This record gives sequence, structure tokens and C-alpha cells, in this order.
Amino acid sequence: MDISNNHIGSYSYESFEKQSTYSSSHFPDSTEVEIGKIRKPWMILFLSIVTFGMYLFWWYYIINHELANYDSRIRANPIVSIIAISGGFIAALSHHPDFVVLFLIIGIFSWMRTGCRIKKALNLCGSTSRCSIFLGLVLAIVFPVGAAYYQMELDRLWVDSSNL
Repeated sequence: MDISNNHIGSYSYESFEKQSTYSSSHFPDSTEVEIGKIRKPWMILFLSIVTFGMYLFWWYYIINHELANYDSRIRANPIVSIIAISGGFIAALSHHPDFVVLFLIIGIFSWMRTGCRIKKALNLCGSTSRCSIFLGLVLAIVFPVGAAYYQMELDRLWVDSSNL
């Protein structure tokens, strides 16, 4: 194999550099925002049923992660959010009523905080859509229809943000 004159076999360093070099337009500026994924809201319901609720926990983690990455003014820790929302299910297995009530209150609070994060993100992007935390909570009682509502609001956020 010949490595003289910047050649390795039949490939030259120059041609490799040209192929692997991208213009700066391929890399986001520090002023650009990371846009989350647009999902079909009713697929969350379907996949949550098919996976016996596991998809809902994954979705909840992902949206809190996307919201935290969207703007530094939105404070979210996806792992803490998952622990808070799943605590009620874990406590229900213990059959201890005090734990169940405590973790259900924590889960409701976490669900409402996620609604607040979505509402704040919508306000930050200048969207005319407003996320109703109360409606999200009421629909969450009809588990997991509240997730579909929050996803519809997130989809509006990602569309409005991409149009900026």
C-alpha cells in the first residue's frame, strides 16, 4: 500500500477531506433552538396500551428532555420527572395507603409541572396556542388521554418554533 504523496491505497487525503468536510450551515448556531419530535398524539395511547404502559413512561421522559433542551429557562430533569410519575404505580404495589396517596400527589404535581413547562415553551416561542394545565390533568385521569393532549400542544410548539 502506497502512503507517499498523501495517498492511502486508491484514496487520497485530499479527496477524503472534501468528502467529510461540511459547510458551517450543517452545524447549528448557538442561536438556534433544538426542535423536538412531532408525534401522533393518539399513537401514544395505542402504544401505551400495547406496551402495558411502558411507552408512556418513555414518552414522558423524552418530552421532559426535549423541553429542557428547548430553552435554558425551562428547568426540567427528565429522570426526576419519571421517578415522580412512576412512584404512584410502585407505591400501589406495596398496598400501603399512605404511600399510594403520597406518590399519587407527587405524580399529579409532576404532571402539572410538565404542563407548565409546555405552556412556558409555547409562550417563549410566541405561539398563540396555550396549554391548559387543568385540562391536561383532567384528561390524565382518563389515562393516558392527557398524554395525547400534551403531545398535541408539543406538536404545535415544534411547528411554531420551526417557523421562526
